[in-house]
Amino acid sequence: SLIFALTLGAYGYHWLAGGPEEAETYAAELAGLMADESLAALHPWGLVFQGWARAELDDLDEGIAMMEAGVAMWRDMGAVSGLTCQFVPLVHAYIRGGRLDKARTVVREALALIEQTGERLFEREFLELARRLGA
Repeated sequence: SLIFALTLGAYGYHWLAGGPEEAETYAAELAGLMADESLAALHPWGLVFQGWARAELDDLDEGIAMMEAGVAMWRDMGAVSGLTCQFVPLVHAYIRGGRLDKARTVVREALALIEQTGERLFEREFLELARRLGA
Protein backbone atom coordinates (compact mmCIF):
# COMPACT_ATOMS: atom_id res chain seq x y z
CA SER A 1 0.00 0.00 0.00
CA LEU A 2 0.99 3.63 -0.35
CA ILE A 3 1.22 4.09 3.40
CA PHE A 4 3.63 1.16 3.69
CA ALA A 5 5.75 2.54 0.86
CA LEU A 6 5.83 6.03 2.37
CA THR A 7 6.60 4.80 5.87
CA LEU A 8 9.22 2.18 5.23
CA GLY A 9 10.30 3.12 1.74
CA ALA A 10 10.39 6.89 1.71
CA TYR A 11 11.01 7.62 5.39
CA GLY A 12 13.04 4.49 6.00
CA TYR A 13 15.23 5.08 2.98
CA HIS A 14 15.86 8.73 3.79
CA TRP A 15 16.49 7.90 7.45
CA LEU A 16 19.15 5.35 6.51
CA ALA A 17 20.57 7.71 3.88
CA GLY A 18 20.62 10.61 6.35
CA GLY A 19 18.25 12.89 4.45
CA PRO A 20 15.74 14.46 6.86
CA GLU A 21 14.79 17.19 4.38
CA GLU A 22 13.67 14.60 1.85
CA ALA A 23 11.86 12.57 4.50
CA GLU A 24 9.97 15.62 5.72
CA THR A 25 8.39 16.04 2.28
CA TYR A 26 6.39 12.83 2.85
CA ALA A 27 5.06 13.84 6.29
CA ALA A 28 1.82 15.55 5.28
CA GLU A 29 0.79 12.83 2.86
CA LEU A 30 1.61 10.13 5.36
CA ALA A 31 -0.26 11.86 8.20
CA GLY A 32 -3.38 12.15 6.06
CA LEU A 33 -3.29 8.49 5.11
CA MET A 34 -2.76 7.37 8.69
CA ALA A 35 -6.04 8.92 9.77
CA ASP A 36 -7.68 5.74 8.44
CA GLU A 37 -8.01 3.41 11.45
CA SER A 38 -7.59 0.32 9.30
CA LEU A 39 -3.98 1.35 8.74
CA ALA A 40 -3.19 1.87 12.42
CA ALA A 41 -0.53 -0.84 12.48
CA LEU A 42 1.92 1.38 10.62
CA HIS A 43 1.13 4.56 12.54
CA PRO A 44 3.91 3.97 15.12
CA TRP A 45 6.50 3.70 12.34
CA GLY A 46 5.25 6.92 10.80
CA LEU A 47 5.55 8.69 14.15
CA VAL A 48 9.09 7.44 14.68
CA PHE A 49 10.24 8.56 11.24
CA GLN A 50 8.37 11.87 11.40
CA GLY A 51 9.86 12.46 14.84
CA TRP A 52 13.32 11.70 13.53
CA ALA A 53 12.93 14.22 10.70
CA ARG A 54 11.54 16.84 13.08
CA ALA A 55 14.39 16.27 15.55
CA GLU A 56 16.98 16.56 12.79
CA LEU A 57 15.54 19.63 11.15
CA ASP A 58 14.01 21.99 13.63
CA ASP A 59 12.69 20.76 16.96
CA LEU A 60 14.62 18.15 18.93
CA ASP A 61 12.18 18.03 21.85
CA GLU A 62 9.08 17.61 19.67
CA GLY A 63 10.88 15.03 17.55
CA ILE A 64 11.84 13.01 20.62
CA ALA A 65 8.27 13.18 21.90
CA MET A 66 6.97 11.88 18.56
CA MET A 67 9.50 9.04 18.51
CA GLU A 68 8.67 8.10 22.11
CA ALA A 69 4.96 8.08 21.21
CA GLY A 70 5.61 5.83 18.22
CA VAL A 71 7.65 3.38 20.30
CA ALA A 72 4.96 3.38 23.00
CA MET A 73 2.24 2.67 20.41
CA TRP A 74 4.29 -0.19 18.96
CA ARG A 75 4.71 -1.68 22.44
CA ASP A 76 0.99 -1.20 23.22
CA MET A 77 0.18 -3.26 20.13
CA GLY A 78 2.29 -6.06 21.63
CA ALA A 79 4.86 -5.84 18.85
CA VAL A 80 8.52 -6.60 19.48
CA SER A 81 9.85 -7.14 15.97
CA GLY A 82 11.37 -3.96 14.60
CA LEU A 83 11.56 -2.24 17.96
CA THR A 84 15.34 -2.03 17.84
CA CYS A 85 15.04 -0.25 14.49
CA GLN A 86 12.79 2.34 16.12
CA PHE A 87 15.30 2.73 18.95
CA VAL A 88 18.19 3.82 16.71
CA PRO A 89 17.00 7.36 15.84
CA LEU A 90 15.60 7.81 19.35
CA VAL A 91 18.94 7.00 21.00
CA HIS A 92 20.78 9.39 18.69
CA ALA A 93 18.28 12.14 19.49
CA TYR A 94 18.67 11.49 23.22
CA ILE A 95 22.44 11.80 22.86
CA ARG A 96 22.16 15.07 20.91
CA GLY A 97 19.81 16.39 23.58
CA GLY A 98 22.14 15.42 26.42
CA ARG A 99 19.68 12.82 27.76
CA LEU A 100 22.41 10.26 28.29
CA ASP A 101 20.64 8.26 31.00
CA LYS A 102 17.68 7.70 28.66
CA ALA A 103 20.05 6.80 25.83
CA ARG A 104 21.83 4.23 28.02
CA THR A 105 18.53 2.70 29.13
CA VAL A 106 17.32 2.27 25.56
CA VAL A 107 20.67 0.87 24.41
CA ARG A 108 20.59 -1.74 27.19
CA GLU A 109 17.00 -2.63 26.26
CA ALA A 110 17.94 -2.89 22.58
CA LEU A 111 20.81 -5.26 23.33
CA ALA A 112 18.53 -7.42 25.48
CA LEU A 113 15.93 -7.51 22.69
CA ILE A 114 18.58 -8.47 20.16
CA GLU A 115 19.48 -11.48 22.32
CA GLN A 116 15.82 -12.32 22.96
CA THR A 117 14.61 -12.06 19.35
CA GLY A 118 17.73 -12.78 17.32
CA GLU A 119 16.93 -9.66 15.29
CA ARG A 120 20.50 -8.44 14.76
CA LEU A 121 20.11 -5.78 12.07
CA PHE A 122 21.43 -2.97 14.29
CA GLU A 123 23.48 -5.04 16.73
CA ARG A 124 26.82 -3.55 15.73
CA GLU A 125 25.49 -0.01 16.15
CA PHE A 126 24.07 -0.74 19.60
CA LEU A 127 27.30 -2.40 20.71
CA GLU A 128 29.22 0.70 19.64
CA LEU A 129 26.69 2.98 21.36
CA ALA A 130 26.96 0.88 24.53
CA ARG A 131 30.74 1.23 24.45
CA ARG A 132 30.58 5.01 23.88
CA LEU A 133 27.90 5.57 26.53
CA GLY A 134 29.25 3.11 29.08
CA ALA A 135 25.88 1.32 29.02
